[in-house]
Amino acid sequence: MICPNCKNESNGARWCPQCGIQLEIDDAANAIYSNDEPKDNTESRFDTMSVPREFIGADEQYEAKDMPSTDKKLKITLAIICPIAAIVLIFVILTISGVIKSGGKKVSAPEENVVLENEDAETLMKTGMNQLKIGDYEEAETVFKAVMEIDPDNEEATVLCQIVYNYNRALKKIQGKKYKEARALFDKIPIEYMDYSIRTDVENLEDEINSFETAYITFEDVQNFMRDGEYESALEAIDLIDDSYLEDSDAMLISEYRTQIKQYLKKEEEKQKEKENEAGKLSFDLAEILVTEYCEDYVRAINSKDFSVVAKHISGQLYNDQKKQVQSCIDSGITQSLDYVELNDVHKISDTKWKADVSEGETIYYADGSSEAKKFNWTYTIEYIDSAFYLTKIE
Repeated sequence: MICPNCKNESNGARWCPQCGIQLEIDDAANAIYSNDEPKDNTESRFDTMSVPREFIGADEQYEAKDMPSTDKKLKITLAIICPIAAIVLIFVILTISGVIKSGGKKVSAPEENVVLENEDAETLMKTGMNQLKIGDYEEAETVFKAVMEIDPDNEEATVLCQIVYNYNRALKKIQGKKYKEARALFDKIPIEYMDYSIRTDVENLEDEINSFETAYITFEDVQNFMRDGEYESALEAIDLIDDSYLEDSDAMLISEYRTQIKQYLKKEEEKQKEKENEAGKLSFDLAEILVTEYCEDYVRAINSKDFSVVAKHISGQLYNDQKKQVQSCIDSGITQSLDYVELNDVHKISDTKWKADVSEGETIYYADGSSEAKKFNWTYTIEYIDSAFYLTKIE
């Protein structure tokens, strides 16, 4: 529109940008400023969002606040979002730090740390006694140590700390099968443990240590029996041992002993079966052994005044006869020495009886100090009775 005053183009403004007088505008422009649409529904060439700021006069009644710009929208948006973001950030920080509890489980320092830092000695003692009662001895040790730090003169806390300290460590040694170390720690437990609820567990601990010590005492017996060749006694002792109380190397040794003993007993059983299969078969060598052992033990029985030494070789009527003869020599103060024994011949009488011709030389020592060397020729009857050979008659 042309300003009627200065003849300059107003570009549709209601006020002349040069001289500032009010101009007449057409109906389309009035529609824009009155927020009415043109009657012909044709889009107006005037767009309030695109009106340059320089075309708005100083005294313009239509101010910029009525025409929001893109920058202003951004500022409004930021003004809304920033406080919300700040609130969310603060909430997250407070939640992580624990000031605000979240819906999930809160991860916090162990409760006992709070107790140790904030409670007094009396309260801690109550806590420690409760831990002692429920059997949480490691926690009880921690609490009693804390009491001692706060109150070094607390004698009960000191004793209880010594009890649980040594108990806890002895128990760990037992779990590691270090029983000797466990015994050393157990012996340091004050006797006052009997006055507290830990008493039963301490006594059970001692039973474990005692069982270990018993196992090793028996283990030593087994080793001695094996060294002396007393395999049957060794096996009896092994059956008394609880292998769980032995260290691994010793348990393996016990297993090896079992194997050795089984092999030995198997061989002995085979020998016995051979003897049974050969019942009634008396060889010359075996007869010589039997006669020689009898003669040696007969002299030994007289000299030791103990008939049982020779009794194992004889049976039947000869048993009674020899018992009287040995006793007679003892009563007379006679002793003897065996000079020699010779088996001359063995001949079979029946399937279980043999005759053995023997020559002997003996020296007899009388009570008056005199002595006499004698030679004898005997015929011994040897019989196989109950899986063994015995002398039953002398002629």
